[in-house]
Amino acid sequence: MSAEPDHADLVTPGLPHPWSRAADLAGDVADLFVEACRTFGDRPAYKMGNIWSSYSECATRVFGIAASLDETLQRHVAENRKQAVIAVLLPNSHIVLECFFVAAITRSIVFPLNDRFSIAELERGIRASGATVLLTSDSYAKTLLAMDWSSMEIDTIVWTGTAIDVPVPNHLVWAPAQGPAPRAQNPPWSRDLPTYLHGFNTSGTTGQIKTILHSTPNVVAHTLASINALGLSGDDEHCWAHVGPMFHVGDAVFVWIATLLGARHVFHDNQLQVTSVANFLVAERVTIVKLVPSMLQILCGSEALQGLRFPDLRWILTGGAAPDATLVRKTSELFGCDFIQGYGMTEATCHIAFKNETRSPSIAGLSVLPGLDLKIIDENDRSLDEGAVGEIAIRGPTVFNRHVLDGKFEPPVDGFTTDGFYRSGDLGFLDAAGKLHIVGRRKDMINVGGENVFAWEVERVVATHPTVRECAAFAVPHELLGEIVELAVVRSGEELTSDIIKDSCRRQLASFKVPEYIGFAPELPFSALGKLDRKALRAQLQDAPRVARSRR
Repeated sequence: MSAEPDHADLVTPGLPHPWSRAADLAGDVADLFVEACRTFGDRPAYKMGNIWSSYSECATRVFGIAASLDETLQRHVAENRKQAVIAVLLPNSHIVLECFFVAAITRSIVFPLNDRFSIAELERGIRASGATVLLTSDSYAKTLLAMDWSSMEIDTIVWTGTAIDVPVPNHLVWAPAQGPAPRAQNPPWSRDLPTYLHGFNTSGTTGQIKTILHSTPNVVAHTLASINALGLSGDDEHCWAHVGPMFHVGDAVFVWIATLLGARHVFHDNQLQVTSVANFLVAERVTIVKLVPSMLQILCGSEALQGLRFPDLRWILTGGAAPDATLVRKTSELFGCDFIQGYGMTEATCHIAFKNETRSPSIAGLSVLPGLDLKIIDENDRSLDEGAVGEIAIRGPTVFNRHVLDGKFEPPVDGFTTDGFYRSGDLGFLDAAGKLHIVGRRKDMINVGGENVFAWEVERVVATHPTVRECAAFAVPHELLGEIVELAVVRSGEELTSDIIKDSCRRQLASFKVPEYIGFAPELPFSALGKLDRKALRAQLQDAPRVARSRR
């Protein structure tokens, strides 16, 4: 069964001409940026210091910066015979936002770096992306001075402030060119569409770092489809809070979504500072923000929200890990807004499906993004019927077609079916209404003596117990069966024992699905993206002083 794309749904009447029709899916992001700045010229776009810059002023500044970098970027194109790649090592700020716009205008690729990475990881990421230009600041001086520049192709650093002495030939400043900037009314860029606009690192299942490239059509299609799916309108004066790091695709795509809506962009550089984030959402009158479930869980359990009201906040979007009903309820109670769950991946530019958890039944599935073809397949790439669990596969205008490996632009050699569907690696099923239900990762399937056990099957049974706060099932090696099921449980009361859990499982599951081991943990480890870190969990369950393990 597949969820067929509805191209008629791509009409977005809330947006002004020229991007309100599906026919513009092959349009130019630079043109859309200019049109947004014209349409919303007097609206505030972002702050520089404490002063708001309007969309009109944003266009003037971006064109001036593009003019100051033009000669350097053209030289890089001529020397390398490919689009220039601009790596960005900065915290969330208006400068990162501007870099996305400048990349669109100069036909370059912006490549945001994770500033939490080690020096070695940063070097590997830059090499993998093929970047020759780096935008950064002296606040990273210690890291920059320790990097092995000879191992990378960077030959130009663009500084947001004072330059530091690193062995790179060319040093520029992130600022508009002196003299009049090119006029936005007469765009100077080539009318030939560039191939790619931005790239994000991912290791996938192979462990090899690769940069997934998003083409101009990918970004335009994704932006319009997301606006349509979320029911957003340019008539509303939204404020998008960049709280999640802009080096993650989940926040970066809202550079374009928010801009086409004429929204205010505001920035917070550390989502872990929960008290600061809470007050920031109030002070900036934020209407939409994206937070990973783990951070939202911390916020909802923090004293930071005491006495605060969020009258402007309409939606909190999440992704990464499926929310539980308690978190959805707490979000509604404490923030007074809707809880939007998203499912996506870098290879799909970001979003694949959405669901308003506040206004939909908990058992309902997610609505697939307009224009995206999605089906469920088995291990032989055959389509499965409704209700059957298999791998989620996608095809459409938002799905990537190139990545960068060791600086080389290449088509992906695997991961696609013969009919052009990308295998997501995620497991799920489609219901009779065509709604998508996510059940886990394919690699999380447990093979017990040749019998397949989905982790979600066990977790769903255990989670029904009233004193189970969280749980996670995973595989552990077994010399005879290959693998057996182990379960980690976060409980709210000591009265819950392993025997109670196993008895419940035996009543509802086949014997080979019943956990062999059960460990009680104080909490489950999650990654920065809000995804369960099963590797860390396995290590945690080996720590006897911290976790009690019980064998059946």
